[in-house]
Amino acid sequence: RPALSGDVLEVLQDFKLRVLDAALSQRSAYALSAVRGTSVYGLGRAAAAAQEEVDRLVSAVVRLIEG
Repeated sequence: RPALSGDVLEVLQDFKLRVLDAALSQRSAYALSAVRGTSVYGLGRAAAAAQEEVDRLVSAVVRLIEG
């Protein structure tokens, strides 16, 4: 992760906020999907890494909600 991400995570720890074990990277697939009016899933195999990140994020949120 870039240095800024590490700094942000440190600050969040000071607030005692729960940080998920999943994150979204800065990928061109996210911008491209917005321009095309679709999700990263609509971009097909070219956006596989972004799709995996979204899958991990959704799974982490579901685990959090389900407790």
